[in-house]
Amino acid sequence: MTKTWLIAGVLGLAAAPAFAEPPGLSPPSQPDSVWPWTPADPGSYRLEVVAVDASAIAGVALGHNSTAAIGLSIATYALGSPILHLVHHRPGNALGSFVLRVGLPAAGTALGWMVTSGGSSESDIPAGAGGAVIGLVAGVIAASSIDIGVLAKAETPPPVTPAIAPTGHGGMTFGLAGSF
Repeated sequence: MTKTWLIAGVLGLAAAPAFAEPPGLSPPSQPDSVWPWTPADPGSYRLEVVAVDASAIAGVALGHNSTAAIGLSIATYALGSPILHLVHHRPGNALGSFVLRVGLPAAGTALGWMVTSGGSSESDIPAGAGGAVIGLVAGVIAASSIDIGVLAKAETPPPVTPAIAPTGHGGMTFGLAGSF
């Protein structure tokens, strides 16, 4: 009985290569990336940006009494996502992310201050401070949302090709064509 199982096992192992795909039909392997922790086609890295933003929020929440913790959290918020874009070989998105993450909170703070500073304050807090804080938070949320939703997505821009077309009067029209 044991010889029967042994013979069946050997025959099964011998027949396994016969059922394998020929070398021409197997999918090509992906080339290795320059960065050891990033695949050659990074795809979407939205969750990585969310994790960086969550760590910045956690730093503010947990270290609200420490000036160093607040400073580190602000630096993480402003520079973390642009660094991720650079790691994923998207320098244009890194610059856009940095401009969004600095510009939108600054603009929101200024707008919130201007809208609410017209009244008088009965406390030690200036009249426009509440609006400034609301504008700051709105700017941070907007910048992070745009970064996650637009800049860190997997899709690559559509290809643009040159286009040439004859005109009705014997001339030519030159331009660029693409699908959006």
